[in-house]
Amino acid sequence: MKKILIALFFLVCIFNASSQEFEAILYNESVMEKDDKSDNIPQLISFSGRLADNQGNPLNSSLSVTFSIYSVSSGGSALWSEVTNIQVTDGLFQVNLGAQTPIPPSVFSDVNRWLGIKVGSDAEMSPRTRIASVGYAMQAGGAAGGDLA
Repeated sequence: MKKILIALFFLVCIFNASSQEFEAILYNESVMEKDDKSDNIPQLISFSGRLADNQGNPLNSSLSVTFSIYSVSSGGSALWSEVTNIQVTDGLFQVNLGAQTPIPPSVFSDVNRWLGIKVGSDAEMSPRTRIASVGYAMQAGGAAGGDLA
C-alpha cells in the first residue's frame, strides 16, 4: 500500500509540473506568434490621392509632399510627419506613409486623427482628411482586450 501512495504522489507531481510547463509553453508560443505576426504586418499606411492645378487640370510631375497626422481637424501640432517625393501621373499618386519616418503606435492612441497634406512650399491643404478604420482593423481592435467575436 505504501508503494502505491508514493507512486500516486509521484504521478500527481509530474502532472502538476507538466501542466504548468505546458501552460508556460503555450503562453510563450502565443507571445512569439503575436510578435512574429506583428513583424509581418507592414507598419505603413497606403494613401492614394489626386492632385490638380488651380484650373482643375491633373498634374504630371514629381513633387515633394509633406504628410502629417494631427489630433485635431485644424490647427494644432503634428503628432507625426514625413516629407517624401511622389510621382503624380494624370493627377493620381500613391504613397506608403511611414516609409521614410516610421509612425509610432502612440499616434493612434485616440480615435480622432486627421491627415494634413502640404505640396512643396504651398500651405497645407484644407480641410484635412479624417483617418478612418477599415473593416478588419475594427475587428482587430478587440484583440487588445482579448475579445474577438
